[in-house]
Amino acid sequence: MSASQLSRDYFWNTASSLISSFSIVIMLAVVTHSAGVAAGGVFSLAIAIGQQWQTLGMYEVRTFHVTDVRREFDFPIYLATRILTVAAMIAGIVIYSLFSGGLSTSVGLVIAIALLRVFDAYEDVFYSEFQREGRLDLGARAILAYFHHHGGFLPAGGANRFAVYCFPSFPSGFSGGPGGGLLPRGARQFWYHPQLELDGY
Repeated sequence: MSASQLSRDYFWNTASSLISSFSIVIMLAVVTHSAGVAAGGVFSLAIAIGQQWQTLGMYEVRTFHVTDVRREFDFPIYLATRILTVAAMIAGIVIYSLFSGGLSTSVGLVIAIALLRVFDAYEDVFYSEFQREGRLDLGARAILAYFHHHGGFLPAGGANRFAVYCFPSFPSGFSGGPGGGLLPRGARQFWYHPQLELDGY
């Protein structure tokens, strides 16, 4: 690998990592400011649960993947392995949340937000392949391109918009206004955190 390519990898990977990390802070600030402290607490809990189970979803396969320069295993093997670990991650999030919180509506919200981390775990296998090919910068550029074109602070798919659907009290500047969004009224009501209405949100 040339020194110039190494510099590009370092620059783009650092930039994408900073933006991805900062996106969580932005999302929490927007949710808390727009929907209240209770909503911010639910959001923080959900993200924390998702990050804990993301460890299982990624299962440190990347360590073996990127160092397999002799290609003892082809990419489909790593992809199949990641699909299995991500499936275990999904099952873990759902089961853990249900056992911890029962069948309350807030648990459904926690599960939905925590599952957003699934995208991070799954896409990592593609970034690993880019790194094995010596083009880690391509994966990093893809992340930055997503943020640029979609204006979303959500790992792999627009969490700010998702938060609007879950917390209909978001201001009109966010994807459709108060109560706006793609979910029908009945579905939006299902995602309400009960305390939000008690607090006047």
